[in-house]
Amino acid sequence: MPHDYSEAFVRWLENRTGRVAKLVLIGQPLERGVIHVAPANHHTTLAVDGTFRPERAHGPGAGPPVDRLFHSLSQLPAYLCLAVLLAGMGRDGGDGLLSLRNSGARTLAQDERSSAVFGMPQAAAELGAAEALLPPHQLGLTLSHWLSPKP
Repeated sequence: MPHDYSEAFVRWLENRTGRVAKLVLIGQPLERGVIHVAPANHHTTLAVDGTFRPERAHGPGAGPPVDRLFHSLSQLPAYLCLAVLLAGMGRDGGDGLLSLRNSGARTLAQDERSSAVFGMPQAAAELGAAEALLPPHQLGLTLSHWLSPKP
């Protein structure tokens, strides 16, 4: 997303969800209950020690940022990970989401009907990377169910 939009998006997330949201900084630890947003023009990964590693993106061959993040998450214990791939252009995220699913993490993607551009979720669907393709409201309900304490 554009740099100018990143800060506004973080504020919007906080207002919409009632949770703390932060732009990721290098070395910043993953925090429970915090929404972490990758900074514009950066490829962000999560190291095994639980700290973020945003790296400045250079040129068109730098590699897809969502795939890089999801691949880094697939190195963590599967019970710590769940991922949702939302609408977007291109195929970015499909391969990384498959890596997460193959590691045992829970995975979802946005359905075609609710997507402005179905490219990214479609790539995930073609690879069998998402457990389900759902509209945003059902994504939220499914995540809430998955995150609820079990009796």
